[in-house]
Amino acid sequence: MVDLTYQEKEQYLHLSRWFNNIQQDPKLRQKNKLIHFSRTPLYT
Repeated sequence: MVDLTYQEKEQYLHLSRWFNNIQQDPKLRQKNKLIHFSRTPLYT
């Protein structure tokens, strides 16, 4: 997920939503940085 562009994350929307939800748990994330997901449409 770290290496994906916002457009690639958009292609895997359900996976991105799941990953974003899981990474919010500090125990699961451990010392890894949060990966940002765009909430604004980048293109139409």
